[in-house]
Amino acid sequence: GTLTVDEFVFLLKDEEVKKRLEFCDVAPGQLRQIFGWLDSDDNGSISLDELCEGVSNLKERAIHKDTLMMGSLLRRTGMLISSRIKRITQEVDNAFDRAEADCAKEKSRGRAPRHSPVVRGGSVYTAKAELQRSGT
Repeated sequence: GTLTVDEFVFLLKDEEVKKRLEFCDVAPGQLRQIFGWLDSDDNGSISLDELCEGVSNLKERAIHKDTLMMGSLLRRTGMLISSRIKRITQEVDNAFDRAEADCAKEKSRGRAPRHSPVVRGGSVYTAKAELQRSGT
C-alpha cells in the first residue's frame, strides 16, 4: 500500500510519534514538506520503498548538517584557543622582558639580581628563543 499526505499527517499525530518529532526538532507545520521529500515520484502518495529511502536520505542530511555544525564549532574553538595562546605568550614575553630589565638594572647598580634567570632554569634569552622556536 501507499500513504497519502492526509494519512501521513494523521499517523504523525500519534502522541509517541509527536514526542519523537519534537525531539528531532520537527515542527508540525513541516510535515507536508517532509511528505514532499519522501514522495520521490511526486504522485501524491508514498510507498514503503519511498518511505525507507526517504528516511535514509533524511538521516544522511541530518548527519551532514551535524558534521557541518561540528566543523564550524571546532573552527571557532580553535580560533579562540589560538587567540588565548597568543595572549598568554605575549604575557610571558612581557614577563621575560621585565625580568631582563630588572636584571640589567640590578647589574648596573653593581648588585646581583634578586631573581637571576639562571637560577630559574635558564636565561631570559633562551626562554624567549624557545617560545619563538615553538611558534607561539
